Amino acid sequence: MALPRTAAGTLAAAALLTGACSGGDSGNDDALPRLPADARYVTTPEAAPAFTGARTVRLDGESTVVGLQRKLTLKKVRTARGISPAPTPTDPFATEAPAPDGIESGALPPEAGGVVGDGRELLVAEVEIDAASGILAGGATVIEDRLALRVGDQTRDLPASDGSNDSLTVVAGVPKGAPVDLVLIEEGRPQSLDLRTGRRGDDAVDELYRPVLAGPREAVRWQVTVRIAFKGEAAPRVDGTRAGWDAREADTPAGEPDSGFRLVPYSPGAGWAPEGKMWLELGTVWAAEEKWFTFDTDEKRSFAVEAADGTTYRARHYEGSSTRVFLVPDGFRSGTLRITPQGEAKGSGDLDRFHAELTDYTVSPATPSSIPVRLERTGP
Repeated sequence: MALPRTAAGTLAAAALLTGACSGGDSGNDDALPRLPADARYVTTPEAAPAFTGARTVRLDGESTVVGLQRKLTLKKVRTARGISPAPTPTDPFATEAPAPDGIESGALPPEAGGVVGDGRELLVAEVEIDAASGILAGGATVIEDRLALRVGDQTRDLPASDGSNDSLTVVAGVPKGAPVDLVLIEEGRPQSLDLRTGRRGDDAVDELYRPVLAGPREAVRWQVTVRIAFKGEAAPRVDGTRAGWDAREADTPAGEPDSGFRLVPYSPGAGWAPEGKMWLELGTVWAAEEKWFTFDTDEKRSFAVEAADGTTYRARHYEGSSTRVFLVPDGFRSGTLRITPQGEAKGSGDLDRFHAELTDYTVSPATPSSIPVRLERTGP
């Protein structure tokens, strides 16, 4: 699920805010209707209404949350007593703008304005959403992510749409002084941002705020010998080909995720690493694709990482991913990749026209290959 976005108007969890007022105090609050106690609104900064009794909140924290694909930044936070009435349109030809998709027609905007009850206040937070330059910056992997607002011990999701980068203004009716957090939830893991201070919560994923640890890899190939039995017509002789791991040096500062080793807290398919652990990713390991046969590498039997203390970690592979991962301690920085080529050869469709079938194959070398694993930071 994508993060909230407003391309043609505003979104609302409990109501939709419209009106082209600018921010600031206006009018007499006593004449305005009472807003719902749990009012929640999301709007664009351009379409946000004016507020009465507004005061700027001083933010002394980092004011950012960095996720797998998105970065949230608090630009401005205010408290307010109420919402000013929307101005009366003077254009006789003006028509009501259609509500964005997903907003029920019954969620009418408070055009008459409104004020909060005693002991409550409106918290108004302007948030900028950018693409993160982290481990999933390319955006090729689809993850489940959403935004929520946490007031005290109660959490409510904010409305979502199909957008990517954007800016939004969150308006919430809350008890005066109550803790209020904006929460980014990715693949079930939350990260919170205190809207009263700008500080990140204790649930922050520390590794997402540091440069990724990565390292280059070396090319390793091995010989696969295949024998094919023929029935009927003759076919070209197939007695061997190079197969295995076509590896190149990593372009670590700006390389693709499959360009080398990486130490990450989250890997597609594998999910979030457990506490105290990290995923050591090994980029694309490909199956040999030949005209007459394919050779599929058994990654669990063929690849293992040996740490400096002698502990061995076996590879894991997940459906739909070309990356192999090893669950290692979060302090892992160097070791040795041991490769013992093992797998299975299968005849390809090209054999059918010769009425042939694959009968035998061998894999060499018999002794394992070794590649040093050295991880370095990819940025400042």
